[in-house]
Amino acid sequence: MIMKPHKHAELIKAWADGAKIQFRAVPGEGEWEDEPRFLVWVDEAEYRIKPKDRLESLKEALKIQGQDGNWNYNPYMHGMYNGIEYSLAIIESREPIYRNAPNEWLIDKPVEVLK
Repeated sequence: MIMKPHKHAELIKAWADGAKIQFRAVPGEGEWEDEPRFLVWVDEAEYRIKPKDRLESLKEALKIQGQDGNWNYNPYMHGMYNGIEYSLAIIESREPIYRNAPNEWLIDKPVEVLK
């Protein structure tokens, strides 16, 4: 006999790996609540991985976009960095710290071929 996986199997695995879980007792109704001290996986309830804080997500995006090879690859990627910085500055009620364009974009540099 083939066993059918638990309805919430993927979320249970994510929770076991450290993900924060939210639930609501009646699917589609009410606010999402953080997981209780003792999480009980009820088929009738609705569960999800707790979304990341938006501010933290924006800070993470700025960090990634600010890495060498991203922000200085071409004018578009440079604009992406400065746009994220601008958005973060608005949320944090501060002046943005823009990056100046590099003297040469990485896209314009010759590619070295290894032999």
